[in-house]
Amino acid sequence: MYTKCCEVDRSPTVNEDGTVDVELIQVDVSSGIEVTSDGVAIFNEYESKYITQYEDIDGTKEHLIVYTDYINVAIQLNCHDEAVDGLNNVFILARQPYLEAEYFDDVWQFLSDSQLGGVPMVMEDWESCQSKIC
Repeated sequence: MYTKCCEVDRSPTVNEDGTVDVELIQVDVSSGIEVTSDGVAIFNEYESKYITQYEDIDGTKEHLIVYTDYINVAIQLNCHDEAVDGLNNVFILARQPYLEAEYFDDVWQFLSDSQLGGVPMVMEDWESCQSKIC
């Protein structure tokens, strides 16, 4: 809502304490300035969830991966994101800036079957994210 062009980069290496370094890169909508936040992710090896904590953002955020095809797309549920008035947020994550129609259809079907559809969705316009275009 307040940012666009969100990208999260996760280190492929696990730290000695079991965390993974993460970097959140996003553009502030009002200023147009790209903001980078460094933090760590803590994964639960028995569940498809992880918690992130960023150096310059108060509190921790819980993220659940509720669907994935392991190759092209995943659906992430962020629980009680304080930055957006305490509401839960659903993110469709893709490896490419544009999700092919067949995978998009699978995502919509999952959202509908899980009663997560029918809520307003904001589609990221990656063409407006000049720093993210290859």
